Amino acid sequence: ALPSRASMDEEKMDELVRSIREIGLQLPLILARDGERCVGSAGNRRFIACKRAGLAAAASIVYPTIDAALIAVQYAENRFREELNPADEALLFAELLERDCGGDVDVLCAKIGEQRAYVEGRLALLRDADVFESLRTGKLQAIGVAQQLLRVSDLQMRRYYLDAAIRGGATVAVVAGWVTQWQGDSAVARGDAADLPHQVLVAGR
Repeated sequence: ALPSRASMDEEKMDELVRSIREIGLQLPLILARDGERCVGSAGNRRFIACKRAGLAAAASIVYPTIDAALIAVQYAENRFREELNPADEALLFAELLERDCGGDVDVLCAKIGEQRAYVEGRLALLRDADVFESLRTGKLQAIGVAQQLLRVSDLQMRRYYLDAAIRGGATVAVVAGWVTQWQGDSAVARGDAADLPHQVLVAGR
């Protein structure tokens, strides 16, 4: 007969206990403050396995509220299912950063388990409302296009390139070329790089 679900779960639990004994806990427990104590929000199975493995303490991420912990867990689940687009992530990161992390990006990175460069790249999308909205609504093909546009510090030129990217469906490589041209032209205008090659911009190409 096939093993019951209970016996299968127990086998997996034994495997987890052995793994923790051999290499330690690889994923932290998710806890939330509830008055003077902490309650578990995610990782109950890992918590039980740690007790069975004889650990006196286990790595944990402690959130200030249960709601904050649930948001972080939901983010992780959605992230791995690839349901969050870059604009959604930017808004979520900004909310968590302000509400639960005191504006500290490193704290945010630790809470959601992402690299600093990844988090900062998402937050940077919020610097320009027009670029952000174009990405959110799908008018821009990819986050890379938005990130290239944000390299243009001149607001008027950024709007010009944004319009060209939307109308022409420009790729990341094309927009990167535009930005390189703009940077070169700006340097020449400042007298910083008179010998830089000049590229011809063809909007939407």
